[in-house]
Amino acid sequence: NIFWTGDLAPALFLKEIYVQPAFRGQGLGRSLMASLARVTLQRQWRRIVWTVDHDNPTAARFYETLPGAALLGKRFYGITEDDLEDVAGRI
Repeated sequence: NIFWTGDLAPALFLKEIYVQPAFRGQGLGRSLMASLARVTLQRQWRRIVWTVDHDNPTAARFYETLPGAALLGKRFYGITEDDLEDVAGRI
């Protein structure tokens, strides 16, 4: 659960979802997303948000087929373990 900065409403942040290649095309991804949508509705959260790796066009194409799925104009950044001490010392 995160709070979306646009309206501070709670949202489900999907960190990782993966369907093994042998099982793709059978509706499992849609079933997983439908289950997550039901959880989101049950908890009265306002949206589901997620990221897609730039080098994963297959996943991007799948997400683009979901009703209402859209790019939200956000960039996601991260600081890796190797750099945490460096950043901590500079701020």
